[in-house]
Amino acid sequence: MGKISGLVALDVDPRSGGDASLTELFEEHGAFPATLEALTGGGGFHFLFAHPGVKFKNSSSVLGEGLDIKTDGGYIDAAPSLHASGKHYEWRGTAAPSPMPSWLLTLLTTERAKPERAPAAAAAAHPLAGCPPLRGLIPAGEWNKQLFRIACAVRGEGADRAGILEELTEINGARCAPPLDASELERIALSAMRYAPEAKRRAPRAEGATR
Repeated sequence: MGKISGLVALDVDPRSGGDASLTELFEEHGAFPATLEALTGGGGFHFLFAHPGVKFKNSSSVLGEGLDIKTDGGYIDAAPSLHASGKHYEWRGTAAPSPMPSWLLTLLTTERAKPERAPAAAAAAHPLAGCPPLRGLIPAGEWNKQLFRIACAVRGEGADRAGILEELTEINGARCAPPLDASELERIALSAMRYAPEAKRRAPRAEGATR
């Protein structure tokens, strides 16, 4: 990565909470523009951007838990590399690498302390961890994050886009006041579809969850 290739990669690792961290960034700054993406053999994914021509460091979890930046001196495995899991890396779509969003470049060129990992973080590895009780309302400001975790959990159990939307629609109507727009649920479902079902950890659904 870096000037030698003209590329910078954001490596998202859901096993370390990268999906939730990315959702938080999107909620604060907006989603990425269409750019080159890849599914990794380990169940995560890469966003690749055109190198902006300025220097910043390779970093691990500076942007958030489970988010790594690969630039000058860093590297990623690319399709069709074979992962230790036995799965291949795959390109997702045909978009060309886009310029890096200005807000992302600002975050990467501003010195920030690496966030400390909370003691309970290891117990919160499953996408449903940290969600409010299923019988209660999701607090305002937490809707996207919690629905995304639920969508990832449902995807991990093998659901397709329609199944994820069905689950999100039910929970949205019962636990979000006011409910999110259908277009927002569609966006969350499509984000969860990045993950291959077999790559997600399978765990018993929380008591009271419905399908």
